[in-house]
Amino acid sequence: MSESGVSYQFVKGLYQTGLLLSNLAEMDRQSLPGEAWDEQGWQRFVQAGVETGLVSVGPELAGFISFWVHDEETELLKLAVIPSYRRQGLGEGLVKALLQRQNSGHRLFLEVRVSNQKALYLYRKMGFTEQGLRRQYYQNPKEDALVLSYMIP
Repeated sequence: MSESGVSYQFVKGLYQTGLLLSNLAEMDRQSLPGEAWDEQGWQRFVQAGVETGLVSVGPELAGFISFWVHDEETELLKLAVIPSYRRQGLGEGLVKALLQRQNSGHRLFLEVRVSNQKALYLYRKMGFTEQGLRRQYYQNPKEDALVLSYMIP
């Protein structure tokens, strides 16, 4: 998917090289302070089967979406766009690109901080619905998470 210099690409497993892991860790630090995985954390998750979607603007990586695929279900783990590229629809584009890769009847779910109004607005706008609450899910700082899901039509 590409529009006006924006491109989306998905990578899995061994295709995530050390350089890419370094870039992911840096984007994670910029976008999700307090929740960022370091390079070793990214490596562990990649080895465990986490897949990643990337968004680039021209030659520059601008954001990512990371997720697990389990049978009929996908868990969205992280969605991040670096601050200089926010408010340009890139996060929504990453979620849409992920949804397009899923089969009909497949369910996508995620947890989001109850205070993250921008993310909640995006997910609700895209048709995600609230499924529950996980108390004290986040640790830095401690906060509850809403569980949201979306069923692929």
